[in-house]
Amino acid sequence: MGAAARRSPASVSAHARAEWARAARWFLERPYIRCRIIDATVFTLLGLLVVIPWINGGWLNLLDWVSGPAKSVADAAYGLDDQQSDAMPVRIALALLRDIVGSRIAGWLPILMVFPLAASGVGALVGGSIQRRWTASLAYLFNTFVVDRIYAGHILLLLGMAMLPWVVASFLTARREGRIFRVRSALWFSLLVATSPHMAWIGGVAVLAVHLVPRPQRVDVFRVALTAAAVI
Repeated sequence: MGAAARRSPASVSAHARAEWARAARWFLERPYIRCRIIDATVFTLLGLLVVIPWINGGWLNLLDWVSGPAKSVADAAYGLDDQQSDAMPVRIALALLRDIVGSRIAGWLPILMVFPLAASGVGALVGGSIQRRWTASLAYLFNTFVVDRIYAGHILLLLGMAMLPWVVASFLTARREGRIFRVRSALWFSLLVATSPHMAWIGGVAVLAVHLVPRPQRVDVFRVALTAAAVI
């Protein structure tokens, strides 16, 4: 018999406790990751308070966000309909989500995802204490703009707005470090644009503000140009 088979229950339990202790040390020694996980967890719970009325049954049907038992993928999702201005790649991801969790859950799950995604991004952007991060996140998420967008069914726009703090924080890091190009920033901006056509100019204005204020350097201009080329 192998060594693994000869282990006693006590040794297995001790090994498990050691692994948990190692994981706890890893978690505690990385404050950036710890803060993002805590922020995302807390605001997931707050987001559940928003979507609870839609969890117990039925189909979520908003003005521009309709769910049902037999929802198909339109040609616009593949860019085959030139009349669709929102033929974004995220619609293929939503179709896969419906196949995985079902159409009923896929109706409200993207709304729930907005809360941890935005809260962790705002926390990464503002940094500091819990009070500072959570106050900024509450102001960013619980306001009339978010309520109106949910009512109108502009869920993809909300997902884009949830990613916007991550984009700004990433470009701020790139400028602070003086990098001419940061792959992570380009990926974040690509994901942002893939959610909604409106996020192309909203995110573009935010990125330009990061690089042009105050006193842009030559490397900042090159960074914007290289990122735009990579995203395109």
